[in-house]
Amino acid sequence: MRVAFDREIEFARVIVLFGAFGSGKSEIALNLAHRLRAQGHDTALVDADYYKPLFRSGGFKNPLEKRGIRVILPPGELAHADVTALPPEIYGVIETGPNVVFDVGGETGARVLGALAGRFRPGSYETLLVVNTRRPDARTADALVDAAERMKAISRLPVAGLAANTNLGPASTIEVAREGYQLAAEAARRLGVPVKFVALDEGLMDRLSPDDFPLPVLPVRRYLLPPWEVEEED
Repeated sequence: MRVAFDREIEFARVIVLFGAFGSGKSEIALNLAHRLRAQGHDTALVDADYYKPLFRSGGFKNPLEKRGIRVILPPGELAHADVTALPPEIYGVIETGPNVVFDVGGETGARVLGALAGRFRPGSYETLLVVNTRRPDARTADALVDAAERMKAISRLPVAGLAANTNLGPASTIEVAREGYQLAAEAARRLGVPVKFVALDEGLMDRLSPDDFPLPVLPVRRYLLPPWEVEEED
């Protein structure tokens, strides 16, 4: 089963997001989970990102679950994880539902996915590499191609596409996003996969023109704020 956010962007039931530190992968994961749930889909988010403890999607477990989004947190030190020690509900969301977003942090998270690779059914999932070309080690097409091939080798899952999320945080512009898209498009061409979408801060959407990008644009709300900027949930 595939789900669509609008007429242009469709996703498989299981969305696997890979990405390096600073790529914005966890932010994208939170936005996708919220949008799926807002459309009435039974939704889960699996946080397999143990690389950066301050900015992790799983840190939003309570507010996410208040909105009806299941949050699954693999226990223990993932670098030495035994697949048999992972929560049984991970197997269920992979094999039978609901719609699920995997937030996979670096090579550590990819190793866990590699142990689970045989449970992903062809056609039920897609893997996307989230890239921010303003971050170190992501500033050339060669670097993006290498990152995609490394994630594929470790996770034992094919990278089905790229998500272009080039930004400078609050200082970002549409031009910055456009430059990042062009670099991501070159890497995607060499990998033989598409760029699935361009992610753009929701505050920039009213400045967007139809000619800025030749593919769908995903508006992104910033959830992962520093603690001093976070307001109390109602």
